[in-house]
Amino acid sequence: MFFLPQLGGGGAEMNAVRLASGLLQAGITPVYAVARGPGSYAELLPAGVEVFVLDSGNVNSSTLRLIRARRSLARLIDARRPDVLCPVMVTPALAGLSALRHARHKPAAVLSIQNSLSVSHEQEPTLLDRIEMHLIRRWFPSFDGAIALSGGVADELRRIVPALKNRVEVVPNIGLPLPSQMGEAMALERPEAGADCTILACGRLTKQKDYPTLFRAFAQLSGTGLRLDILGDGDLRENLSKMAKDLDIADRVTFLGFHRDPFSHMRRADIFVLSSRWEGFGNVLVEAMAMGTPVVSTNCPHGPGEIIENGRNGLLVPTENPDALAAALQRLIDTPELRKQLGKAGETRAQDFSATQIGDAYAHHFRSIAARSNTGKSAA
Repeated sequence: MFFLPQLGGGGAEMNAVRLASGLLQAGITPVYAVARGPGSYAELLPAGVEVFVLDSGNVNSSTLRLIRARRSLARLIDARRPDVLCPVMVTPALAGLSALRHARHKPAAVLSIQNSLSVSHEQEPTLLDRIEMHLIRRWFPSFDGAIALSGGVADELRRIVPALKNRVEVVPNIGLPLPSQMGEAMALERPEAGADCTILACGRLTKQKDYPTLFRAFAQLSGTGLRLDILGDGDLRENLSKMAKDLDIADRVTFLGFHRDPFSHMRRADIFVLSSRWEGFGNVLVEAMAMGTPVVSTNCPHGPGEIIENGRNGLLVPTENPDALAAALQRLIDTPELRKQLGKAGETRAQDFSATQIGDAYAHHFRSIAARSNTGKSAA
């Protein structure tokens, strides 16, 4: 049983939905409990997979909804008696552990950690972050196991919650889109490597994605027909529009807003770029690679360096370094053959993050953790 805020909105939720088909193939039946929803991603679930929208009251705050859903979740746990409860992300994890205190049935509890705790809770923490970090240190040792989406995130969790040191497993996200998501995009032809070149970025317009570094790098590029398209919305839209004007690149930068189908844009782009200061994993990199598009990414914590082998299936550059990012992009602009080479190698690499392979890994860990939990309960 997965417990999430909703089945929509971000990479963590998309990964949980993509897991369903892989888990079913591995002989595990997933059930989803959400505090709001079901959510826009629910339509991607295989037929027959159940989604339960918990009673969380009529409030807009996702945090309050998760807190108020605890008793409803406890009743659902008692009714469905899952072998494993897997809350996804920090706030659902804390609410899920609280729900288990009220439930009579006690499944194994497995945390799915989908973000960098050092970034989300230690850098410029809010009052809520401080409260959650106190509860993380106090409550997370009671998890029977944890699955982290990257080695860096796993190391952070082990540092912050030493009691989990030997219970954390690294399983990457399912970056490879589902066949139903890729069908229309894969029917499109990849662009011919000509003089014109479209660079695509995808991600919310926030500090994390560091679009200012990307804009400064793009302003340095030379060539005819260069364009930068950006998929995503966010609070920095106005500031970034002004920056594009100041750098004299506004006529070549297009803010496309949020699109439910980013894959067609990825397929048509000549180059995909990720300029983030940090990531939990970097789903969009695998998605772009699956489209056969060569990728350039900052080697930020955490994820890109675990996905990309620099120079083989993509290019990695330091964070917050416009010159290095510009040099990598210019190299691909000037070398169409390298774009083809990296695109093909990236497409092959993306297959390592399929629902089947990642679902198998999750299934293995779920079964192992549930078996250990049952053994411990029997001994007690």
